[in-house]
Amino acid sequence: MNSKTTLVRTFGGFLGLVLLISGVAVEATTNYWRGVDGDWGTASNWSENVVPDATTTVVFDDPLTFLDITLSASQDVAGMVFKDTMTSSVTIGGANNLIFRDGGVIIDVESGSAAHSITSEIRLDGAGASSLATLRNNSVHQFSISEIIRREGSASISMEFDGSGDFFFDGSGGGFIRQDIRTIDLVSNFNGQLIIDSGYEFRNTHPLTVDGGTIIIDGRTATRNANPGLVINNGGLLTGHGEVGHILTGSPGYFTEINDGGEVNPGRPGVVGSLEFQNYDVAFNAGSTLRLDLEAVGEYDHLTFAQAQSEGKVPALTLDTDGAGVNLVLNLLPGFAAAIDDEFMILSGYDEIIGHFDGLEQGATFEEGGFLFQIDYGANDTVLTVVPEPSSTLLFLGGLLWFVMRRRVLFSRRT
Repeated sequence: MNSKTTLVRTFGGFLGLVLLISGVAVEATTNYWRGVDGDWGTASNWSENVVPDATTTVVFDDPLTFLDITLSASQDVAGMVFKDTMTSSVTIGGANNLIFRDGGVIIDVESGSAAHSITSEIRLDGAGASSLATLRNNSVHQFSISEIIRREGSASISMEFDGSGDFFFDGSGGGFIRQDIRTIDLVSNFNGQLIIDSGYEFRNTHPLTVDGGTIIIDGRTATRNANPGLVINNGGLLTGHGEVGHILTGSPGYFTEINDGGEVNPGRPGVVGSLEFQNYDVAFNAGSTLRLDLEAVGEYDHLTFAQAQSEGKVPALTLDTDGAGVNLVLNLLPGFAAAIDDEFMILSGYDEIIGHFDGLEQGATFEEGGFLFQIDYGANDTVLTVVPEPSSTLLFLGGLLWFVMRRRVLFSRRT
């Protein structure tokens, strides 16, 4: 055996040893919950007989284990996976923090997994390999978060939501996402709903962007120096009964932007409600859509605009002025009825309005569901009024003319 062959074999053996060691290390970073009680900090509750650390992805795959888990101390993890074998719900809570250290996919809920929740404070560390933390839910069940989400340390980190399932931010405990989290994005592949419950607040210093799926704001979004504060892009839907554009103390608001293919539908699709834009301007750009459900007089979707804080302003509303148009779509709910001259104030409180809906200039009429509506863009509100069909008006005038002429003939005969 010559020296060259010996060198190759020696190097090959060394490389194999490195790969073996690496393989062991990778395997050791996955730790399965095997809890017989609910204490996260008990080593025997984990498959590796050690409590997970910042390099560990924890996995929940056994629905027969104890699933009401308490953080007896603040705990570091790289991420967590909820397998599709989970037919029972996992709840992780306690007065301590759950700290995700490395970014990447920090929460991954597989298809078919049950509804899970985290009720402890979540902290995201932006100093790891990725400054982006992804929350993915492919289950048909909601994943619930009810406490504060904030940055750990000084390095910046952003959040994104992915998958086909829903995320529910429960406002019963007054939770919020702190403004030290940077960009928050519902990615284009997201087909679920991000639900901000009443009492929960999203705070952002960079845009909250909806590239896919639905954002339901029943709580509040707040901004500091984010320009724009909220962006609805192609495939995104904004709905809810809450407030958009609250200003964080001492900072001016900027604007909300609905772009081509983006849609706003106050309340819920098929359920009437009001959505309020506060403190900063709103722009519906070319190709965007405002969809409104009408149930009855006094029961219909509408957008309101308000100066809610002294640092803010009464918002202006811009409807695309480039010619491509903003779509106004009315959905008359089953049983809808209205009489001539009934009014629907669909927009109210804006400082000024620039532009108009596609094909609907001031005073234009359009038909929907057998009713004829006329639009009036006022100084501070926009109103739809039910007006007579032209054929009805002509018939009435024709009848009136016949009546007048008939009386004249009768009168002339008498004289």
